[in-house]
Amino acid sequence: MGQRKIVVISGYETVKEALINQADAFAERPKIPIFEDLTRGNGKPFDASKIINAAVANIIVSILLGKRFDYKDSRFIRLQHLTNESMRLAGKPLVTMYNIFPYLGFLLGANKTLLKNRDEFHAYVKATFLENLKTLDKNDQRSFIDAFLVKQQEEKSTTNGYFHNGNLLSLVSNLFTAGVETISTTLNWSFLLMLKYPEIQ
Repeated sequence: MGQRKIVVISGYETVKEALINQADAFAERPKIPIFEDLTRGNGKPFDASKIINAAVANIIVSILLGKRFDYKDSRFIRLQHLTNESMRLAGKPLVTMYNIFPYLGFLLGANKTLLKNRDEFHAYVKATFLENLKTLDKNDQRSFIDAFLVKQQEEKSTTNGYFHNGNLLSLVSNLFTAGVETISTTLNWSFLLMLKYPEIQ
């Protein structure tokens, strides 16, 4: 599965032989990179939120864009930074003030940073879907973007279709931002609650 070789066993007798009669041989777990990263603290306090955020972002990127990144990849780090900064800024009082009094936008900086981040994220997504378009195969869709592009080609003759590039950019941006933020926050709080109440683990 992925880069790991696995053996699948099935049937009552075979499973019983492996997990009951040969339990010692099958008792270990495989190496799981995220757990290895989480246990590197050696009993010392550490911030797990960055690891969790990166893991969640990589899963969502693989669904949306059809590829995974190395956690140290500069583009991946930049995408995470844009998302995290935008979510942080969205809750700032200056952005709330802009939402209430949009004509004051020229005085405030946070809304400009949000728009700049959005434009940079959209530019990356646009470059990705233009790249995907070159090798698009409707019978082998690799990602959400591929599925969208196939549907877009099917509806080319429609003048008021929903499958246009603007919607693709907005959808991918919203799914990535909302997905990473929501799932990461939920997992972080879940881990904190399990640490506080270990008896419920």
